[in-house]
Amino acid sequence: MNRTSVEPSMKFPLKFLTCLSLIYTSGVSHSGSVYAIDFSQIKHLKTVEEFNRALPRSDLRTLLEKIKNGQNVIFTKFGDGENFCMSGATGANCDGDSYNPWLSKALRKSLSELTLKKNVFLGLWGTPFPYDPNNNIYRYFESLLVDIHGHTQLPAEFVCYNLMINDDEFYRHPYMHEFVEFLQKTDRKKILICNQNNASLSSFLKVDHLITLPGKNWSLNYDLYKQKLLDQIEKDAIVIIGGGMCSKVLINDITNTHEVTFLDIGCSFDFLSTKKRSRAFNHSLDVELDYYRDLIPKAYE
Repeated sequence: MNRTSVEPSMKFPLKFLTCLSLIYTSGVSHSGSVYAIDFSQIKHLKTVEEFNRALPRSDLRTLLEKIKNGQNVIFTKFGDGENFCMSGATGANCDGDSYNPWLSKALRKSLSELTLKKNVFLGLWGTPFPYDPNNNIYRYFESLLVDIHGHTQLPAEFVCYNLMINDDEFYRHPYMHEFVEFLQKTDRKKILICNQNNASLSSFLKVDHLITLPGKNWSLNYDLYKQKLLDQIEKDAIVIIGGGMCSKVLINDITNTHEVTFLDIGCSFDFLSTKKRSRAFNHSLDVELDYYRDLIPKAYE
């Protein structure tokens, strides 16, 4: 297993790694490089649900418009599991995917490089509120970006972590329906990489090629799965991945050398695919079935 090319490119403050959650950028607008959250508008929020609700889901429509206009985009997200892994923690995330030194270094490298790429939509993990301004989460993140890049004005756009997830808010908006409808109809080559349990997504999203992953710890055979993708990749392909922590590494590596769109759907369609909950959302399966009713193949149900 040859994975010697990944080296850590910076040191992360431990407090940042365990609570990467919020950017409050005074004087920087959403049209700028760093996505701005107006602290005065969110300081009263008390739950993760309220936090996610406050961030614009319409960014997904913006992302889709870029793809429709012939641009390649990247959407991925760094959650609590990625942050713990990057900090050198032991154990595993909520899916049983183990933290390991190689993955820790690879995730750090990916985060630092993704923030420099154009058309990157980077989801940030939300933590419970009330938000304590003494934590200075933004200042840790700002300091990190200055340490790495010398400034905080970067091409990446920071957006809602749940931008592409069927959570308890998605069905209130048309954006996920528009997203799936686009994927079904686009003529661009589509490659799906996901857990074997979610293989039925290939018919739902009407992809051209499916690559299945083990349920956990595929980072231990990273080169194998990277090569499977390289065997299928072509310019302007759309790669859709739901593969946990190591997805971020693959997204960064492939987009370093290939002009493709890479979309990290994570656990978004677990419930629809397996009819079992993988996250603590409250909505019923019928909500998802009704929402996507006109897009679900009969055989899929």
